[in-house]
Amino acid sequence: MNKEYYSVGVSWDKKLLRNRPVPQEVKILTKEFDEYMREYNSDTFMHIKNLHWLYDRIPSGLEGKLRYKDSTWDYMHAVYFRFGMIAAVSERVKKVLEETDVSKDEYVLKPITIQGCEGPYYLMFISTISDSELIYSHSTFDGYGVEGIVQFSSYEERIKVDDIGVRNIYLPDSYRSRDIIKLQSSPVVYFSKKLFDAFEMNKIKGYEFTHWTGLTLNFL
Repeated sequence: MNKEYYSVGVSWDKKLLRNRPVPQEVKILTKEFDEYMREYNSDTFMHIKNLHWLYDRIPSGLEGKLRYKDSTWDYMHAVYFRFGMIAAVSERVKKVLEETDVSKDEYVLKPITIQGCEGPYYLMFISTISDSELIYSHSTFDGYGVEGIVQFSSYEERIKVDDIGVRNIYLPDSYRSRDIIKLQSSPVVYFSKKLFDAFEMNKIKGYEFTHWTGLTLNFL
């Protein structure tokens, strides 16, 4: 079945922000987490190389604090940025993922205690798809250090070029059944129409869905 996908991120809606300059965020305070990520998850290539065990070994007992006092958000930035970590989420988001039968192979939730909040809350990580999975005869790239839109004949050729991102994504048809799609060289996280509908129906607070105009997601 052909699905429609939406890019998801933390909302910048002025009605939610009120007079605040940025969306709600959870700052991770656990020093061991920072050290672990620096050692094993410091760039996209290390992220993909270590992905089969990376999330399993994240230190337990994570602690964090909110940027400002408002514990009503369900979907928030998690800082500082780490490859594969897309948000800090509430128990309501966890229930939506479970009730819509999103495969546990597509995401990982790690509990985090947030100062002054009852919780529970989680750091949400996703199963990044390696650029090696792309159909290179159709996919195109652009970015720093290159002029215009470029194509590569293979993953081996692509990894020789730094600071470049995919523009038109072509993945094998087997990925069409996934509810969460995030590619190694793309900043965009895609949720399926099923997840879009579930977030909307459950009035999850703090997210926004858009159709990313600078990028296309296709299956062959």
